[in-house]
Amino acid sequence: MEEIGQYLLRITAAAILCAMIRSLLGKEGTVAAMGKLLCGLFLAITVLTPWAGLGTVTFSALTGDVSMDAEEAVAVGENAAREALRASIKEGAEAYILDKAASLGAELTVEVTLTLDTPPAPGGARLEGKVSPYARTQLAELMTKELGIPKEAQQWLT
Repeated sequence: MEEIGQYLLRITAAAILCAMIRSLLGKEGTVAAMGKLLCGLFLAITVLTPWAGLGTVTFSALTGDVSMDAEEAVAVGENAAREALRASIKEGAEAYILDKAASLGAELTVEVTLTLDTPPAPGGARLEGKVSPYARTQLAELMTKELGIPKEAQQWLT
């Protein structure tokens, strides 16, 4: 009976974690959609993990072999959500810079680094390619004002 209680506790903890993550991510946008997808997958895995690989197994054998406890499930979910959020912020910042560079006639490759803050924010950028002095000045100011990337954290390579 204790195994059933632990199983239900894991599901409840996973549901609460997903609700908290989804409320932090908002209701619209790419990050919210990705968070919704990841939370759904996490909940499905949490619910179905004990049922995976069932043949003819007794109920007591099933509930006796639950692979993750509630704390591990919460840690896995938090890490997955944190990494998804970091990837989304990084990709969004890079796409934003590339879009602005293209509008200025610059051909660049961009790699954004994130801060370790919670939530993470763009902290640096490595830019490489053909860019006029005017476009470089405009992009540097844009990254500083719009993304919060200090000019000293902007690495320009040609």
